[in-house]
Amino acid sequence: MSGDGSFLFNSQELSTAVKLGIDLLILLFNDGRYGSVRVNQIRTFGRSSGTDLCNPDFIKLADAYGVHGVRVEQISDFKDIYGDLINKKGVRLIEIPSEFLDSY
Repeated sequence: MSGDGSFLFNSQELSTAVKLGIDLLILLFNDGRYGSVRVNQIRTFGRSSGTDLCNPDFIKLADAYGVHGVRVEQISDFKDIYGDLINKKGVRLIEIPSEFLDSY
């Protein structure tokens, strides 16, 4: 499990995971920002600065590394997507947009 900001610090490790044949399922929560940095800035300074991201298309990025990626388009689809990918081999990525997280 990772947020989009922290994932981007080492997204190139997808290449290593594929090369080594690691079975890995990544849940990528995408809110378009460095969330923990933002919270700490607001808490300390009353505002945030430089925490919004211009993210790549994570599914295309996954594909570029030979990783099977799926974006959750409707939260009701998550259970089926997860169920389909949890027992598959290789590196898999599920992107979960932040608007779905607010409902829980």
